[in-house]
Amino acid sequence: MILTKVPHELIRLALTDLEKTEQDPRYVINMGGWHAPQDDGRCAVCLAGSVMAQTLKTPINDLLEPHDDPSNGDQYRALNWFRSGEIKVAFILLGLKVPEGLEDFSATPYGKDPVKFKAEMLSLANRIEMALNVT
Repeated sequence: MILTKVPHELIRLALTDLEKTEQDPRYVINMGGWHAPQDDGRCAVCLAGSVMAQTLKTPINDLLEPHDDPSNGDQYRALNWFRSGEIKVAFILLGLKVPEGLEDFSATPYGKDPVKFKAEMLSLANRIEMALNVT
């Protein structure tokens, strides 16, 4: 399966998958990795790793990084930049021009405040959608 390159759709998919992953005791959220099996039998995943785990059904014991999945690697990397507030780099990775008025921002780290992080990412998806004039 090839993930969308439509930024707001990709972010919303990742948020949905992140929330599913948070509820699964086999996973631990760690924005410092991708999809990394741990010694305790769980798998550490980031925002993009949640998509790997949920939408793409990557087996929990598989180590997966963007270079391992060339058809989705840019989407994974873009999610990583979006979660950091680096909108411009994310758009470049998706092969898109940054819409006027969208600026990079200082995103709240997930580890500091998961609720605020998810709210900011949803707000970002909404702002991108509006900027792209997509209805």
